[in-house]
Amino acid sequence: MATTRATYRVLSSRFSPLLSSSLTSSAVTTSISPAISASSVRGMFKYFKKEERERMGKEARDEMKKSYFQDYADLQKNKGKYFLAESKLEELSKSSFIPDMEGANLKGESAELKKRCKGKTSVLFLSFRDSATPMIEEWRKVVDNYKGIKNFQVFEVTFLDGPLLGLMSGLLRATIAKNTPPELHASTFVVKGNSGAARRELQMENRLTAYVWLVDKNGRIRWRAVGAPAEQELEGLHKLAKQLSEGR
Repeated sequence: MATTRATYRVLSSRFSPLLSSSLTSSAVTTSISPAISASSVRGMFKYFKKEERERMGKEARDEMKKSYFQDYADLQKNKGKYFLAESKLEELSKSSFIPDMEGANLKGESAELKKRCKGKTSVLFLSFRDSATPMIEEWRKVVDNYKGIKNFQVFEVTFLDGPLLGLMSGLLRATIAKNTPPELHASTFVVKGNSGAARRELQMENRLTAYVWLVDKNGRIRWRAVGAPAEQELEGLHKLAKQLSEGR
C-alpha cells in the first residue's frame, strides 16, 4: 500500500501540471492538447516500464545470488556427483515423463522436445550453467560413438533459467553456437523460462552440475545420471540404451 501511495505521489507531481494546464473550465467538456496527452502517456509508460525493469532485475539478482552460493557450496562437497546411476532401467510404474520443454535449436528451428523424443530411444544432456559443460563433454565423446543402436538419438539442452538470463538469451545463444561443433547444432536446444517446478520434481535442484536422462520411445525417463560419468555409468548407459531400442 505504501508503495502504491508513493507511486501515485510521483505520478501526480510529474504529470498533473501538464494535465491541469490543458483542461478547459467547461463543466460539460474536458479537452487535452494532443501533444501534451501523447507526451504524458509516453511518460507514464516509460515510468512504469523502468520501475518494472528495476523490480525484475532486483528479483533476478537476489534469486541468482541466493541459489548460486547454495549450489556452489553443494558442488564443492561432491563435484556435482550426488549419486551413482542405477545399473538397470527404472520401472515403468515409477518413471516420470519428460516435462514440456519448448525451445529452439542452434539452427533456429523451434521444437517441443517431448514430441521429438517420441518413437525413439533418446539420451538428453541437460545443463543450466557453463560449469556443466566439461561434464557433458565427457559423456558426449563416448555416447556419440555408439554403434549398432537403432532408432537412437542424442539431444543437448541448455536452460536459460529466470528473467535475467532470458534477457541475455541472444548473446548466450551465440556463445553456445560458437562453442558447439556445427554438426551438433541441429540437436542442441536452448530452452528459456522458469524451470523451477520441473527441476524440483525431477530432482535437478543444483544448477551448476550436468544431468543425463535416458528416455524411452514413449517419453518416459528410464535412467538418470548426474555430474561427470563414472566408467560403470558409461557402460551401463550403452547397455540400457541398446536394451530400450530393442524393446526389451
